[in-house]
Amino acid sequence: MYKFLSIFTSITTLLCADNMQLSTIKEVRSNVTDAEQVITKSQNVANDFTVRVEEGIAPKLYDWLIQGLKNHAEKHAIHDSVKRYSIEIIEKDECIGALSGETLYGSIYIENIYISPQHRSKGLGRILIEKASELGKKWNCTLAVVETMSFQALEFYQKLGFTVDFAREGYTNNSTLYYLHKKI
Repeated sequence: MYKFLSIFTSITTLLCADNMQLSTIKEVRSNVTDAEQVITKSQNVANDFTVRVEEGIAPKLYDWLIQGLKNHAEKHAIHDSVKRYSIEIIEKDECIGALSGETLYGSIYIENIYISPQHRSKGLGRILIEKASELGKKWNCTLAVVETMSFQALEFYQKLGFTVDFAREGYTNNSTLYYLHKKI
């Protein structure tokens, strides 16, 4: 969630920094009910616009966000492409563990990792992280990056060589969000 907030903040910053004109958004997605929409009319710009808040992110919007970030980075001589990836561990035609994420600015971001409860403590998480690191090296990444909550897998990542960059407190039930990285 933090990553998407960062991307949204970056795009908003780009819109302001590049003095782009905003126009009225007329498209309404069929999967969003009136109760789920938050609408704000602007009075400070030449054109009215609509602000829509939705649960999830449509692939078309995600692609637009990534393309905007890529275009802005290229203005600063940073040529990078975002690659989404997933890694699965399959046993008897059934997924028992998986990891997904994306690359961004020379890092491979590990967004989600899950191992079926009956297959935990068997080294499968380590295998997924190692495969993600190998993929990152193949794509010329120099860092692996991950976020984890205090009730999730902080010690697991530290055992694999990740170091805490910083911690943010104040989440549900006094939990803490940790940001970690390791050089690959």
